[in-house]
Amino acid sequence: MEDILVVGSTGNVGSPLLRQLHAAGHRARALVRDERKAKQVAAIAEPVMGDLAKPETLRSAFKGAERVFILSPPIPETET
Repeated sequence: MEDILVVGSTGNVGSPLLRQLHAAGHRARALVRDERKAKQVAAIAEPVMGDLAKPETLRSAFKGAERVFILSPPIPETET
């Protein structure tokens, strides 16, 4: 199975996605900014700490990911 990183993993879309990936036997990792949220997803995915607004935190989070699902709220930095 491939290693899938889910960004936005604790929201309304990411949480159900993690559950579906887990049920299907995929190795999922969940990008989280907060230790409390890491504990919430730990039973179904490997939590990895990182923040899209802090690029220096992303290298290790994305390392080894074969696929990435990204769902992020609109913020001024991402709008063009």
